[in-house]
Amino acid sequence: MSMTPSNPYTPPASPLASPDHQGQRHAPGRVITWFVVAASAMEVLLDVLLVASPSASPAARRGVNWFLSIVIDLRLILILAWVHAAWRGIPTPFRGTMSPWRAVLSYFIPIYNFYWGIAMNLALCDTINVLLKRIGSERRAPRTLAIVAYAAWLAVSVGFIVDATLPMNARHLRGVTAIAVDGLVILLWPAYMVLCDYAREPVARIGNDVDALGPPTLGALQRAPRPGVATWIGAGLLLILAIFGFAIWQVLQPGPPRPH
Repeated sequence: MSMTPSNPYTPPASPLASPDHQGQRHAPGRVITWFVVAASAMEVLLDVLLVASPSASPAARRGVNWFLSIVIDLRLILILAWVHAAWRGIPTPFRGTMSPWRAVLSYFIPIYNFYWGIAMNLALCDTINVLLKRIGSERRAPRTLAIVAYAAWLAVSVGFIVDATLPMNARHLRGVTAIAVDGLVILLWPAYMVLCDYAREPVARIGNDVDALGPPTLGALQRAPRPGVATWIGAGLLLILAIFGFAIWQVLQPGPPRPH
């Protein structure tokens, strides 16, 4: 029995601050962010290497491009894993219809994923900020950076698509300035993830015992019904048609003229 006198004027401790009601110690998926940071830095270095060594042998350039494609694919997989972990760290009542798997799989719906990337991340930031306000934290998710990072990535992606449609002798003329811009865009997304993880830390400690937080505030995306089976089948067929059309375009694209 403790002999420490109690102060009747001390307010009772919040149930959310009690060790019995704490969630995880750290935001889930936080370690993924640092792998994305490393992959992003590697991607920038490989881009610079390709631009800085125009006289390298074709075999060496093919090897660097092959390794670069692996780094880009790995970075995308890590980002999607982080998105899943970020929504898994949101208390279930505050997710609405936004399950972690819905957040990830909707990226694979062609054309729709352009909208989804920004809308889903804004919904994530808004939900985090609602929870932070209710627990009295001053931290905030980087909502503006989410918009800037995704818009910049989209612009550069469109630029690469346009670049791929140019004749071979007109490609890769962007130079060091364009590569620097691409590098900045590549690093914007990890910056968003780092700041978002900082905001997610207090939320992770809430757990699912959210009775003291009041009713959840859900955005339009979190109130919308989940996609049905027909939606996923249609999206899969559209993706297959897009890949098939791209393959046909590559086959029919005229090659370089034969030497006489």
